Amino acid sequence: MAAMSGEDKTLKRVREICLKIPDMTETSSWGHANWRVGKKLFAAFDEFKGRKTLSFFTGVAGQDDLLADRRFALSPYTDHHGWLCLQLDRDTDWTEVRALIVRSHALVTAAAAPKGGATA
Repeated sequence: MAAMSGEDKTLKRVREICLKIPDMTETSSWGHANWRVGKKLFAAFDEFKGRKTLSFFTGVAGQDDLLADRRFALSPYTDHHGWLCLQLDRDTDWTEVRALIVRSHALVTAAAAPKGGATA
């Protein structure tokens, strides 16, 4: 797996979307950029089998509908936790990418919220 260049146009597009997420931090793990809320990962940029991909959380229940589209694949190592990959290429629908990232963030944030905590 090759490390991604900061000059990569596709990475820059993903980064621009993620930077608009409140309380987001960008880190680098496993040789590629990823975005977190707190300590929880919600998106990662990678190159898998020679193709640029976005890994994102959809939950196990949310995988089947997206997997019907061949642009999506189970995310290596984390698919059983509800992660998918989307191939990013010249025909990428960036509105769709934004929606997937925002939804992933919302799902991860909800899962990380304290259960039965006090209300403000």
